[in-house]
Amino acid sequence: MKKKYLSFIPFLVLNFLGEKINTETLHIKKTNISFPEKSSISKNLLINNEIDIQYNLQNFVYLLAEKINSQNINDNSTFDGLNIISNSQLKTKNKFIAQGNVQIKKNNMHLQSDKLIYDLEKRIITVSGKIKFISGEQFFNASKIEYNLTLKEGVIKDLYGTINFEKLDLKNFKNTSSDQNLFNDIESSITNVKLNKSSTFEFNDITSPQNVKVEINNMTKWRMQSEEIKIKDGIWSAEILYLTNDPFNKPQIILKNKNFKSFEKDGKFFIESEWSSIILEDKLNIPIGPRKYNLNKGNNFRWGIGYDKGNKDGIHLIRYADPLTIGRKTSININKEFYIQRLLQGNSKSFSKENESVLAEKSEQSTKFSDYFGLSSELNSEFFGLDFNSEIKFNSLDFDKFKKIITFKGELSKKLYSYQDKDKEKETTISIFGTYRDKVWNGSIGEKDILTAYGFKLEDSKKWKTNQVSNLENIAAGYGEYQSNKKSTENNIISRKRLNLLWHREHNFHLWKVKDDSELNKGFKFTPEPINKGIDLLVSSKIDLYSYDDGNFQNLITFKAGPNLTLGNLKNNFFDYTRINIFGKTTIANGESPFDFDQSVDNHAIELGIEQQLIGPLVMKYSTEYNLDIDSPKFHEFSNNKYELSWNRRAYNIGVFYNTDKQTGGVNFEINSFSFDGFNEKFIN
Repeated sequence: MKKKYLSFIPFLVLNFLGEKINTETLHIKKTNISFPEKSSISKNLLINNEIDIQYNLQNFVYLLAEKINSQNINDNSTFDGLNIISNSQLKTKNKFIAQGNVQIKKNNMHLQSDKLIYDLEKRIITVSGKIKFISGEQFFNASKIEYNLTLKEGVIKDLYGTINFEKLDLKNFKNTSSDQNLFNDIESSITNVKLNKSSTFEFNDITSPQNVKVEINNMTKWRMQSEEIKIKDGIWSAEILYLTNDPFNKPQIILKNKNFKSFEKDGKFFIESEWSSIILEDKLNIPIGPRKYNLNKGNNFRWGIGYDKGNKDGIHLIRYADPLTIGRKTSININKEFYIQRLLQGNSKSFSKENESVLAEKSEQSTKFSDYFGLSSELNSEFFGLDFNSEIKFNSLDFDKFKKIITFKGELSKKLYSYQDKDKEKETTISIFGTYRDKVWNGSIGEKDILTAYGFKLEDSKKWKTNQVSNLENIAAGYGEYQSNKKSTENNIISRKRLNLLWHREHNFHLWKVKDDSELNKGFKFTPEPINKGIDLLVSSKIDLYSYDDGNFQNLITFKAGPNLTLGNLKNNFFDYTRINIFGKTTIANGESPFDFDQSVDNHAIELGIEQQLIGPLVMKYSTEYNLDIDSPKFHEFSNNKYELSWNRRAYNIGVFYNTDKQTGGVNFEINSFSFDGFNEKFIN
């Protein structure tokens, strides 16, 4: 193997190192509590602010038992910050009984019920009636809680509540010890609903020939429900547990988890189910197999499907493995692929001939058994304050043509400066990068490969708002060595060092804006947030300066401007939403690149986009570019045509898309995430 490929070996080792590591672990910091019978437990409880509701309830029960064991009957008394308030309290030799509006408080935790019984001999606590328990932003109600402190087992009946996976802490919740009316509105209607970042199950990227990627990026605030939760040795389990991200009843989407359990082990928190399914609109049931819910990372379906004509000969299946973790800062995703269309055809057009260059024209050739399978791997890590991200893909397992089946991207970066407030974001980053066979789409020239590239770049980005204008600015400098085909050739591979300076500024003027001030409610069936109607004017300018070590240079100045019109509310069933944008683009070019992949082409064009509701949740999207460059081979032609048909709902979105030029397509599935006040009622009857 030539020396220039040896530099990729360390990255390969890093990407596949995690295959032997047993994971599915979730990293949540917790206080290590062994539940001793001494009162010192109450002094050490809740030191860490990142304890979840499961841990809080168990600790709360042990602390409650300590108070009862240590204190004489004294209504409304305090023991190490814990209050027991009720209409009546009775303590005998064997039992402690509190009845009538029982309220138990400790810092940010509050339990309310009709009756509390503690058997001092058997060490069994029983709470019954209308039970409500709150801890930070976590809440649930139930009809009965019973827990045996000796055997460390118990049960919760008729559980319903909310859990915020992004805020498993107590620090933002007010002290409940002084809040006498905490539960007055606990079952009030959901209010103040706001859309957070959507989680994406993405089958291919509409702007790239990269393939299917299916994951839930973040689980945030969800509602949960189960008829019975069993507790034993710190493990919570349920035959069936339901989760929904939809704040309103009847939920548009529900995750049904069979044989669900959660537990802590070695300071790591596991949440898993033997089998899960997605229920859409209480009608369509989609099985997604065993689940391991990661509160901080992504959660993958077991199977996916994608389409990539150029690299994988068309339709293919993907088998997702659970994310692997190493320590607290490293994660690895390894996915297996099966190329159905390649198998059915019995041949492939994804590779050049055996003795030809990696970048030579692809030709039809017979396939081997190993050509029907592929792998992709992502590694993300942090060390010494640096972020490392890499991606390796194999579109065949025939290692006799190793250089033609592998692609690699890797970057080591460091944030030098970061600032964010309400109206301004600023970030400065420096990075070192390396790639092998990176694909670049370059208009009428088509898709081109960068065989190898390595170097560094410095980037400063800024976003800010002033009055009715949204602004963006990027300033960047990069230097590296690139290896690709010489311009207008296929087999003539050249290597050049390139210096690139970039300045980009964009202004979005809100000429006419009608903001829907109505709060998101159950009436929003087809959208997760109110539509902001109006007319925006986009004005963008960019300067790209390229200098190559062979004396070539390329200076580009690009201007783009045009309106973006949005009408409708996406509430009614017919044509109640339209978005149209028309942007004129022109580039003033001086000089030429020695490569194809960064040569300026199609310098004059009109970019068009339309998004239109057809009926109910069905929305059509189309975008294209009309070529006005007289020197382009596609003069007066439409290119980069993207078609998408999506099914839009408040809680989720399903879209099918296809790019005619890149011959790539797929499906994306988004689950929306909301923040909200209130707790609503059970969503499963």
